[in-house]
Amino acid sequence: MKMTHNVYKRAQPSHIYLGTADNRKICVLNGIRPESVQLSLKLNNTFDLSFQVDRYLDCYGRQIESGGYHLLDEAMRLYVENIGWFIMQAPSVQNDGTTESKSVNAESADCKLVQRDLVGFKINMGTTDSWEMLSDENVEIDETGVEHALSQIRFYDEDNPDLSLLHLVLQASELDGWTIGEIDNYPKVHTSFQDGELIEKHILLQDEIPYFNVDSQSVYAFLTQSIARYFECVVLFDIENFTINIYRVEHLGKDTNITIGLRNLQTSNSITVDENSIYTRYRVSGGGGLNIRYVNFGHDIIENLDYKLNTRYMPADLIEKYKIWRDDLEINRIEYIRLTRLLFLDWQCLTRSLLS
Repeated sequence: MKMTHNVYKRAQPSHIYLGTADNRKICVLNGIRPESVQLSLKLNNTFDLSFQVDRYLDCYGRQIESGGYHLLDEAMRLYVENIGWFIMQAPSVQNDGTTESKSVNAESADCKLVQRDLVGFKINMGTTDSWEMLSDENVEIDETGVEHALSQIRFYDEDNPDLSLLHLVLQASELDGWTIGEIDNYPKVHTSFQDGELIEKHILLQDEIPYFNVDSQSVYAFLTQSIARYFECVVLFDIENFTINIYRVEHLGKDTNITIGLRNLQTSNSITVDENSIYTRYRVSGGGGLNIRYVNFGHDIIENLDYKLNTRYMPADLIEKYKIWRDDLEINRIEYIRLTRLLFLDWQCLTRSLLS
């Protein structure tokens, strides 16, 4: 979204155009009451637009019909300058015998993705109806006659759309008019243990390997919920250029080096703390007796006391001792995990020998 400014560096109001179903502008809606315009921009949902349009305008004592008034109807498009396209709902008409107007409500163009579903959508499941097995050039048959996929589907592969998750979403849903835009190109560090050593791998978002088995889900929900949770990313829809853009959470946005304070734009502030939302300790547990004790020094509790590590709550010498203890704990955590794993393997071997 871009804001335009006049010669006095004041933000210019955006014009709203009426458009056709194929996104062609017809005319400016010049009968809109400026004070009635409400635009709700959301990061994790579609945008909402509403306003009221008068049927007639006063032009030097003459009443003329405002531009596009008679064309305002369900499914017509609206274009807001520097923001993008919206799709109208059926407007309501108000007439008091003297004046007539229409109340218009519209939703951003990405609402079309809610109307397209993914049904039986399988990715890297290894079954014959999984998408990596539906590409003829990606299947081989072994000596037993069983089919195998040569390559797995990646998150995004511009050169090989048959093995690109994002391309397959568009293909499976038959979603026309939308394309893949910008994909985060910052690598994320993944850690794992191999032979008792902590290994780090730097992986780009486009190279991540997805695994999905979707019975039925809208494209919008799949992108903004399933993909967003699975890859810890944010999906943004460009409703002006009709592109789908995806960024890792930690890389979303840019540092503008702009500070808002009482000396420039800020006129007041109010800060409150909800004590009920502050937790210093969590007990971690899962189904089937799953716990973290083997990697957490025999305890199933994790804690973070950073909020309390100041002299308002405890003496300075106690804070220093706690920090030393915490640092030593983290330094020895990997060795503890290695020894615990060896003990578990020895216990398994002893159990098997006793039972044999």
